[in-house]
Amino acid sequence: MRRLFAICAIWASLLLAAPVAVAEDAAKTATLNWKNTASANAFNLLEGVALNAAAGTRTITLATQARWAKLRVYTFFTHNAATTVTSAFSCSLDGSSYARLTARNIDGATATVNLLTDSIAVAANTDYMLEYDTRGCESVRVVFGGASAGASDTVNIQAVSISGV
Repeated sequence: MRRLFAICAIWASLLLAAPVAVAEDAAKTATLNWKNTASANAFNLLEGVALNAAAGTRTITLATQARWAKLRVYTFFTHNAATTVTSAFSCSLDGSSYARLTARNIDGATATVNLLTDSIAVAANTDYMLEYDTRGCESVRVVFGGASAGASDTVNIQAVSISGV
């Protein structure tokens, strides 16, 4: 009888523990830290990249697979001569064709549509975070640059995808 009670107690504890384990697993998938194993710091998707380098070297492309709602991009900027740091976000609904977001400005009877680029004025080393809505994007791309940027104006870029709203 004691043995039967012990077996029942073990089964009961396993059944009660299962929902907690599932909840922990679900919580772990609420964010995704994008990594670059070739980087000295695996979280730096771009590391020490000059803002005046070729566009391909200052671009991150992430296959979000329409699973994530937001992308937070952390920029760690080392200043030399640049007056601004720019970030141009684009989304691909099919994973291959990218389109940039637009901003609409309605002034009186006229409306203008402009490509959306975030621009941060800089005069010293600066760290900042940008957040983008990535719902429906199979893949996203962010190209970094800077006005008056030289080879010593560099960025380290990290990114985190967030599920939900």
